[in-house]
Amino acid sequence: GPYRTGTTWLYEYFRRHPEVSVPTKVKETFFFDMKYNKGFKWYSSHFKENKKHKIRGEIAPSYFRSTEAAKRLLKMNPDIKVFFTLRDPVDRIISQYKHRVMKGKTSFKKSIIELYNENSAFRYATQYSIFISKWREIIPPENLYILKFENFINDNQKYVNKICELLNIEKYNIPTKIKGKRGSSSIDPKLLFISRMGYKFINLARKLKLNFFIKLLKNIKIKSLLTTPNNNLDISNKNKKMLRNKLDKQIDFFKSLNTD
Repeated sequence: GPYRTGTTWLYEYFRRHPEVSVPTKVKETFFFDMKYNKGFKWYSSHFKENKKHKIRGEIAPSYFRSTEAAKRLLKMNPDIKVFFTLRDPVDRIISQYKHRVMKGKTSFKKSIIELYNENSAFRYATQYSIFISKWREIIPPENLYILKFENFINDNQKYVNKICELLNIEKYNIPTKIKGKRGSSSIDPKLLFISRMGYKFINLARKLKLNFFIKLLKNIKIKSLLTTPNNNLDISNKNKKMLRNKLDKQIDFFKSLNTD
């Protein structure tokens, strides 16, 4: 599913599930859409499997917009199961806007409507009907499942139990470390420049595979040094109404999706 739909939380859950193998050092490999030329040996190097593992999977928001990824996945495994995590279109795009501000990608002085109007990539991920329709043309319908973020918010355990049932694996209780969490919150940068440079530094460390250093940064809660609780990013009712008008077709499509 697209970003800001609970994908990071799902990664943390399945990373701890005893019967599931997911990439160990990164959440996303970007293999099937951007790094396919690196080959399957490179892709497989991200997984450390053992005898208890029954399935291999990946949490990959970037694949949502890539029909090429869908074709490659089906070619690799004709029986592959694909899960889309979706969220109310307006809530999702508001969350993405706040997240962009948090990471210094967008100034908090720029309104969400301005960003929506001028940034096609920002608004494109919420075009659910377009991408779901394209995936349905490629992946057999019996192997494509829709999940809603709102159900995740209501009951984390019930949400993952359903996924486990569809995957024919153990219904694993949510570990204490992530129990009750609802994904990352939206926060404002204390200083836009510092926040932007801080996240660039973290991304560079990831590219250089300095995993021990990234772990250290997490332990000292680096995000709290770069950011402060969100006080100034409330979206006005006027802007929410404008977003709902712009996304009315996607809202109707989202409501029509059956998640049973």
